[in-house]
Amino acid sequence: MTHSDIGVSRNRRVIRHMAGGLAARSASLLLMFYSTRLMLELLGAEELGIWLVVLGVLQWVTYFDFGISFGARNELARSLARGDTETAARVVATGYLYCLYVAVVLLLVSAGLLLTPLNHWLATVVFAGRDMGAVMALCLLAFVANFVLGFVQQIYAALEKGAVTAVYGLLVNVLLVMALRGLLPGHTRIGEVAVVYCAAMILPNVAMTAWLFVRHPLLRPARGCIDHALRPAILGVGLPLFVIQLCALVIFSTDRLIVSAAVGPHAVVTYDAAFKVFGVLTMVHGVAMGVLWSSFTHAHAQGDWVWIRRVLRRLQLVMLPLALGCLTLVLLSPSLVRWWLGELAVGRTALYLGFAVFVWLSCWSNIWAYFLNGIGEVRVQMYSALVAAGLNIPLSLWFARGLGMGEAGVIWGTVVSLCFFSVIGPIETTRVIRKEALKA
Repeated sequence: MTHSDIGVSRNRRVIRHMAGGLAARSASLLLMFYSTRLMLELLGAEELGIWLVVLGVLQWVTYFDFGISFGARNELARSLARGDTETAARVVATGYLYCLYVAVVLLLVSAGLLLTPLNHWLATVVFAGRDMGAVMALCLLAFVANFVLGFVQQIYAALEKGAVTAVYGLLVNVLLVMALRGLLPGHTRIGEVAVVYCAAMILPNVAMTAWLFVRHPLLRPARGCIDHALRPAILGVGLPLFVIQLCALVIFSTDRLIVSAAVGPHAVVTYDAAFKVFGVLTMVHGVAMGVLWSSFTHAHAQGDWVWIRRVLRRLQLVMLPLALGCLTLVLLSPSLVRWWLGELAVGRTALYLGFAVFVWLSCWSNIWAYFLNGIGEVRVQMYSALVAAGLNIPLSLWFARGLGMGEAGVIWGTVVSLCFFSVIGPIETTRVIRKEALKA
């Protein structure tokens, strides 16, 4: 097949999975809004705010894989692009083993941290005097187990089946809504919500794993396929991506903590409502980028730079309608949140405007980040992420407390910290493409 034929075939796969992913994400988003409303009715604003903080704290676990998942995804995609199923099977088996190693370490370290003064600080400052030890322990076990099971989504992504991640989210939300509907308002505690959330999170990954290895038996992990010689290939890209993950953790997963500590748990609901409303736009863009990551890897391995340039140009053209969508949502958000969660959850215009700028900058930056991740050129992105992570918390606290902006100040601090890569990302992409053109 010529590059042109391969490009057409790749376009069809991308469009098919974008459409499927968008449909699944849209349904998932509606169910997420509904489940949040159910949890508000079941728990009340204060308890729901605390539960959202618990989730924010435990999201840290999902980032600490030392880049193994993404490194293995790239190496697996390259192997599949070459038609090398033997190496692909070794990548899968080795990736699962390394994820298991990391999961055990994460469990031990996290359990140890809960025995330190950090636990007291969380209870007194973040959780407003509530003892959340049992809930944290349960969720920790579930998140660690799902950490290993979730590796299956990277395998699907490497197979250019990016819509599967969206289907996973849909299944989680379907199970969560079904379970929450069985609980009684006024008699439900956070512990019960935690149990149903953890079950809804784990079961779809179990089902998706079984389905994958029935359909692709050659990729089934086997002890004899484990190959530690793949460690440099996986971690060479994986470790810089791990640093980027840690920076993303600081930037995105600490916001609810900062809001709770600087303003109060009740403000987390207002902040989270705005985050989810604007998440409609990031969801649509994220579906496209999630599918394209491994497609960029395949195209790079096959030397199809014509296709890469064309896709990057089209992604840039999308940014104008996205800007209009962000501005429209600033105007509609107060009414949407009022209808969804009630008057007390409605934030100020500064909050919604901050999320509009944040969403646009994030989507713009992701165009370049996902391309660079897919081809393994991640050093510049890593350095810019370190700068952003170092700025995010002090800027968010300064905007929230120093300037008296409350929860709106937290998102504006994040916006400022993200500006660096929004400039350096396209510059680095242009440099890489020119370098590859000279090679050709």
